[in-house]
Amino acid sequence: MHTNHSAMECTIFSRFRRRSPSAFVALIAVAAFSAALPNGWLGDDTALLEERLASASFSTFSSYFSEGYWGDLHSGGLFRPLSLVLLGLQRIAFGLSPEFYRCVTLILHAACSVMVAAWLRRSVPQAAAVFGAVLFATHPVHAEAVATVYGQQDVWAALFFLAALLASPPVAARSARFRSIAAGLFLLLSLLCKEQGVLLPLLVFVERRLSEERGGEKHALTAGPAFWFAVALTIYALLRVHALGAALVPAGEASIAFGYPWWARVHLVVATVGTYVRLLIIPVGQTTYYGHLRSSILGLPVVEALVLAAALVGLLELRKRLDRQIVALASVILLVTLLPVANVIPIGMVVGERCLYLPVLSISLLAAAACVRFAPTRTAARAAVCALALAGIAASARVVHQWRSPLAHWEATVASHPTSPMAQARLALLLLQDGSGENEAGTREDRIDRAETASQRAILLNHRSPEAWGAACIVAVVRGDCERARTAGAQAEALGFRDVDLQPLLERCW
Repeated sequence: MHTNHSAMECTIFSRFRRRSPSAFVALIAVAAFSAALPNGWLGDDTALLEERLASASFSTFSSYFSEGYWGDLHSGGLFRPLSLVLLGLQRIAFGLSPEFYRCVTLILHAACSVMVAAWLRRSVPQAAAVFGAVLFATHPVHAEAVATVYGQQDVWAALFFLAALLASPPVAARSARFRSIAAGLFLLLSLLCKEQGVLLPLLVFVERRLSEERGGEKHALTAGPAFWFAVALTIYALLRVHALGAALVPAGEASIAFGYPWWARVHLVVATVGTYVRLLIIPVGQTTYYGHLRSSILGLPVVEALVLAAALVGLLELRKRLDRQIVALASVILLVTLLPVANVIPIGMVVGERCLYLPVLSISLLAAAACVRFAPTRTAARAAVCALALAGIAASARVVHQWRSPLAHWEATVASHPTSPMAQARLALLLLQDGSGENEAGTREDRIDRAETASQRAILLNHRSPEAWGAACIVAVVRGDCERARTAGAQAEALGFRDVDLQPLLERCW
């Protein structure tokens, strides 16, 4: 019965795909992450909407172009004014209703997926392009970008990045000038949403050279596209300097590498890139927080180094089995989209899955080439698309369901990464909140027991975790252990714990 049902679904998918490939890809993109619609706020959503954009209005939009992304909340060294404007418009229209923001993101994700299909069509037949686009649409690593409000900036940036890529030649000479101007404009818009697409001109140059090698028309990077890309980069640089001064990246304590010796910075790059590549290929153990990589950074990033070595060997093998130009282009896409977030120049985080929204394009291109090679007939290609769509939807829906609430998210993170002190500490703090009493959290006594266990594990993993000591203090107060509460409270405050004001709680012990 289950087999018949799956076969019927595949038949429906296949018919719909044949009639309207773009609509099919868009539908799959929405289906993959629609389970996120009822989710609550997660991560930076609250700080972004309730603090940064609390006073958003049409009169404040211009100020976003003269200040950092977080304004006065903290100095993150980020300049993303267009993202703030676009989210500010939604803040005015939707208030604090999460589902409306997610609807906007789903529409954007569907549009990006359709654009990916159109771009892939330049290199592979339509069936293979749809296969690659479906992989892009359903890749589980998109969960953070699509299921969170703060991740929407990555989707906007990707939308304009893809628009610039599609607008760029090779095109007919008659429209080359207009499309070059459009490509420059889209690049500027992408950068104003997020700086990850800064190396787009390099990708365009390589794509045109490879197209030339494949026997197409010669399209040297003429003055037109190069000029308008230069104009876009110059305007962005001037606006950024006006807002942030000479700061190119997060500095001081805002930098993830603050205080690191040179060897730890090298380990940081290996751990970051290795984790990104692993998530692109095997997206398991997903989370919005990768503090567990601290052991790889301060120790030896052996696993991540092995992943990078295996990926390099895999690319060399793919060059033998797939179209060499396509493999080369996919490699350049990976370089262009990963380098800005690889911590070669340290940024504000170790790993952010939302940063992989664009790099998935490289995997999609390789998948499309593999479809041409291993599913050459229409029937085989349709079966492959159907199977990929069903598997991708299931995998992505599972991830966003695990992130349905902050408590569920940190429970899933602890289950996947039990050696993460911050994950253990955050789980403990959420279990102690009165408002976190979800059905799966158990009774009040169960929550306190679990919080105590998690806080103790966090302290063992990182003795200098303020969140862990703060949770331990609250647990001790609830237990009536005043001596332990005062000791833990003093330690938490000394380390800068600010999530909860501990003094009113400690007064119960006097």
